Amino acid sequence: MTSFSFQPPRRKSLNLFTDCDHLCHVIHILYLDKIKKEKCSVPPYFMNHVRDTFCNYGQLARLCCDVTGQPEPKITWYKEEETEPLCEYNGKYAVVQNCGHVMLLINDVTSNDIGCYTCKVRC
Repeated sequence: MTSFSFQPPRRKSLNLFTDCDHLCHVIHILYLDKIKKEKCSVPPYFMNHVRDTFCNYGQLARLCCDVTGQPEPKITWYKEEETEPLCEYNGKYAVVQNCGHVMLLINDVTSNDIGCYTCKVRC
């Protein structure tokens, strides 16, 4: 285990440049050490949840939400009560994730695609 400590100067005045720089450097090292030990430094969080989506048969459906976390969360989509996540196969489904904006694209929508979709996030 690595530990760091900071001993403030034993004088009544502080040099805002050198003392602050030293303190910030120690805090930065402590923060990096903590991140290395933890699996998630910022737990996944939904900023906007998935909303109901409507589209016509044969069109492209987009299910969207916004998530944040550090490291970038892993996204998994499910349909109804299925235990297996949706797979990107045959061009039917595609998952797009860009800067916290997450989309499930459902190509060529049919009546088989009607249902409840769930987006799950994890570190």
